[in-house]
Amino acid sequence: MTAAPARPPAWERLPRVLTRTVLAIIAVSLIVSVATTAAAQGPPLAYLATGLSAAGTALSLSRPIPGLVLVAAAAPVAVLAGTESTGFWSIACFAVFIVVLRGCSPLAGGVIVTVSNFASAAWGVGTVDVNVNASASVAAFAALVATAGASAIRGNLRYRQVADARLRDAEASRTTAVQRGVAEERLRIARELHDSVGHEVAVASMHLGAAEVALPGDAERSLEHLRATRASLQAVLAETQHILAILRVGDEQHAPGRAPRSLDDLVAASREAGMDIDWRVEGDATPLAPESAAALYRIVQEGLTNAAKHGRGTISLAVGYAPDGVEVQLVNVRAAPGGPGGAGLGVPGGKGLVGLQERAQSVGGTLRTRADERLFWLTATVPPDPRRPPDAAHDPTAPRPTKETP
Repeated sequence: MTAAPARPPAWERLPRVLTRTVLAIIAVSLIVSVATTAAAQGPPLAYLATGLSAAGTALSLSRPIPGLVLVAAAAPVAVLAGTESTGFWSIACFAVFIVVLRGCSPLAGGVIVTVSNFASAAWGVGTVDVNVNASASVAAFAALVATAGASAIRGNLRYRQVADARLRDAEASRTTAVQRGVAEERLRIARELHDSVGHEVAVASMHLGAAEVALPGDAERSLEHLRATRASLQAVLAETQHILAILRVGDEQHAPGRAPRSLDDLVAASREAGMDIDWRVEGDATPLAPESAAALYRIVQEGLTNAAKHGRGTISLAVGYAPDGVEVQLVNVRAAPGGPGGAGLGVPGGKGLVGLQERAQSVGGTLRTRADERLFWLTATVPPDPRRPPDAAHDPTAPRPTKETP
């Protein structure tokens, strides 16, 4: 479903609302004029004045100056017909308001209507002396007020449009500058990873290869461990190259590279490294978006690593698939006080939980932990599609991993 277009602000709709309102007033005035002339059995010239007002108003919407000339001529024609001209010069004031609001020159429109109103009103009352009759001055002043009011409204609208355009340009410039800075920082980090981590891993892999060759023929067990370590280093190197590709492109979902290995491969590799893992899968595997699949893999990977570093004994790992996502539950026996892992997973001050929390939040998931005197539980949820809140993974005010009392 496509989103409905944003409604323009009220001030942008003001000219259209004012134009329609004034046109409605003019239409009512013309209807009243026709009815009054018919009731009084007025002369044909009175109908001509009404026709000039109607035709001029319609013409002014496309050709402002010729239309105003016709509307302004209606009042003198009404005086010539011997009828009251007040209604016609009032319509002329409304007409000049519309055309100036729509972009006509206020000087040209104001002069036409002001002169016509003053002349027709003075002709009708027979004087321009305000002490005798102020109709001529009132008619001219009304035209000036209508013109000035429309010009002021149009000027204010133009000011708002220019201010909004400048704000949009400034926001676009700031966004471009931020994106440029982020891209430069990504490239810098990519270069640092390539020059340091990638090089050191490659050198370590070569040393392990040399050690395999130098081992005596009966050192089969040591050879197996060296080969496994070398394979792990090669996997680290491949992962580093994948991260470099993501950093250079700027978005994981568009970055080239391979998908993470399956959880089966991860558990098998961990068992080969010496971990005792009770591994089970519940439910049918749910298709996950690439970002969610990567987050799930990293959460399990980091959870197993921290459990091995800061726990002991068997690690229980359960992964449950459901239509609304995947739940990971990892349980391990806590290390003895004072033993290895005193500042690790499940103990305040460790950094493992912070990274796991940020990884889960990056795709809209959750992470919870709880512990008792013997066991430590870690529960994480990953949705099938990322629901990424703005900068949640990097927000310093984002909540840290939740700990529950057993």
